[in-house]
Amino acid sequence: MQKKEVFLKKLFTEFHKKNINFIILRGQEFIKNKDKLGELDILIKKSDLKKLKRTVKKIKYARQLKNNIDLTHPFLVRFVRDDFVVDFDFQIEGIGYCGSPILKEKFLFKNIIKKNNLIYLNSEAEFLMLMIHGFIFKKKGVYFKKYQNKFLELYKKSKKDRINKKIEQLFGKNLSKKIYLCLERGDLKSLFKIRKKLITKHIFNNPFRVFPILISKAMRFRNYFNLNEFFYFINPFKWGPLISFVGSDGSGKTTLVKISKKHLNRYMIPSKIIFAGVFSPIKNPFNKKRKEKTYSEKVGSLKNKHSFIEILIRILFQIPKQIKLFYYRKRGYFVLTDRYIYDLITLYGVKGIFKKIIKNFFQKPTKIFYISAPSKIIHERNQELNLISIKKVINSFKQNKKYLSLIELKNQNKINSSSDLKNHLDQIIKNV
Repeated sequence: MQKKEVFLKKLFTEFHKKNINFIILRGQEFIKNKDKLGELDILIKKSDLKKLKRTVKKIKYARQLKNNIDLTHPFLVRFVRDDFVVDFDFQIEGIGYCGSPILKEKFLFKNIIKKNNLIYLNSEAEFLMLMIHGFIFKKKGVYFKKYQNKFLELYKKSKKDRINKKIEQLFGKNLSKKIYLCLERGDLKSLFKIRKKLITKHIFNNPFRVFPILISKAMRFRNYFNLNEFFYFINPFKWGPLISFVGSDGSGKTTLVKISKKHLNRYMIPSKIIFAGVFSPIKNPFNKKRKEKTYSEKVGSLKNKHSFIEILIRILFQIPKQIKLFYYRKRGYFVLTDRYIYDLITLYGVKGIFKKIIKNFFQKPTKIFYISAPSKIIHERNQELNLISIKKVINSFKQNKKYLSLIELKNQNKINSSSDLKNHLDQIIKNV
């Protein structure tokens, strides 16, 4: 048995223990196949929705992706493991047309099959689900190609009397005859031609469902055009997290930033890497052959005194970067910075009032990681670096560790440091 199958079966047994009633509607083949990315559509009883949300929050590998897709799709959850990623698309009330259930909860929970603690629809109910959800109330395209063979196979297997009775209850005698003829011929294209008639018949039979349909369409419009991002941007109390990585050159900052980016991508979290270092070269148009300072010369500035104007220019050069950080954070991005303005304190040796300005008047990172490694290891990684300068930098970071609230990640071993980092990121993801 695969790890994926074991994990999913444990997850569903947990649902049983919490008395959460569920049916796996689609995607059950993902449980046993070798695919690394999949999606399961799961119907739950509306009364169990609060219990489900509490249960999902406690699961370590879960992240809630979307809330209120429409009135019948309350939320989408992604479970991320090292060997696979699976999305759970939860549905309530039943299966139907954009927030208006046609096959209702009661009917679906009466027509189920149990296999190894997993609950599926029987062949009749599954056929009706595919017909209503896929071949009547969705436009032509991927869905049609994906499920048409299964759809016709299910029709041959299932009891046709039961199917015809249910279709007649839903759409009346005249339309049910047309549907029956299309199914007998295997002519699915003609089903799409009567699509609008079926929708109008459903709305005519359930006039009060017009309002939920309109609300659901508005919700889907909001998600399709990503209007949530706009509302997030104008909300003064909402900011995306800012994670900064500081430390000596060769300590492994850039590597860990890339690992963080990959980890966030698995959770479908929009992230942005920004270089926010303080040693960006200031171009002089009159001196084209200007030689760039080496790392040792830059770090050597820790012992030198700097003029008021020099420090002020360095701080002013950081303002465009701060605006860039602000912009992406307000758009809801998870911003990762390689270096930060705090390097003016640790690497450039800024003290006094400027030290307080940098600490209190610039954006404070959600978490700032100091990537530490022994000076000999850093020197082995990059032999261009001066060993004395590396030791100065390490001492400077240790002195300012408490003042700048630095979280130390020891990067002697890449595997250990990346796993510690992922644990920190998971805590932030849960809180976002």
